Amino acid sequence: MLKIREKVKIEPEWLAKPYRIGKAATGRTVLVIGALSDVGRKVCRKLIDRGDRLIVLVADKKKAADVFGPHAMVISNVETIGHGTTIDRVLNVAG
Repeated sequence: MLKIREKVKIEPEWLAKPYRIGKAATGRTVLVIGALSDVGRKVCRKLIDRGDRLIVLVADKKKAADVFGPHAMVISNVETIGHGTTIDRVLNVAG
């Protein structure tokens, strides 16, 4: 007998584990390299929760969108950052 798998829509990670965004934005913009690693996810969660604006440089934009949703600007190339964007900190948590 052939079993048919039913497609189950899985909730994005950022909805399943909501962020607790700070009451006031810090005004800082942080670029995180390696944001999808275990350490990177924890660091990014802390940054988002404290109110930082986050830019994540990743290879897998779809996966990053699932993890961070609207809480981070997801890029795969630094050249896509606007010329007028000021980055206050760069964190490299890539392995």
